[in-house]
Amino acid sequence: ENNIYAIELAQQCGVKVAGSFIVGYPGETAEDYQLTKDLIGDTFLDDVFISIAEPIPETHLADLVLKTDDSENPTFIAHTGEYKALKLTESEARCFDLTLHAQMCKSMPSLLTDQLYQACLDDARQQGGDVRAVTRLLQKYRGK
Repeated sequence: ENNIYAIELAQQCGVKVAGSFIVGYPGETAEDYQLTKDLIGDTFLDDVFISIAEPIPETHLADLVLKTDDSENPTFIAHTGEYKALKLTESEARCFDLTLHAQMCKSMPSLLTDQLYQACLDDARQQGGDVRAVTRLLQKYRGK
């Protein structure tokens, strides 16, 4: 509620508002994800940035990732929903879906072309690969 109020107030004052959202962290529920998606849809932001949660050494997220088995980490779990044919992980699918959703819900919506679709898909896959690589390095040098 406070976030929506602040966004609306800024927009009424002519301020362009962007949002940065992180998905795919261990423990993220479908409800958490849906709340994020709803917020993006309700606020008509001017720009939106979506990232997959990347564990940085010596942070709470890194500790959480090291304690989470790959079978429970959305960065490694195969997505079985509507994007199954794309062979994405759960975190990649959430990043991809939220990016597509955000493009259509901005204050100036983007037309979803084949090129934009592919760029969003490529970005989600790239982020997923990067996060998996960082996770493996953390596991190698800090734990598991």
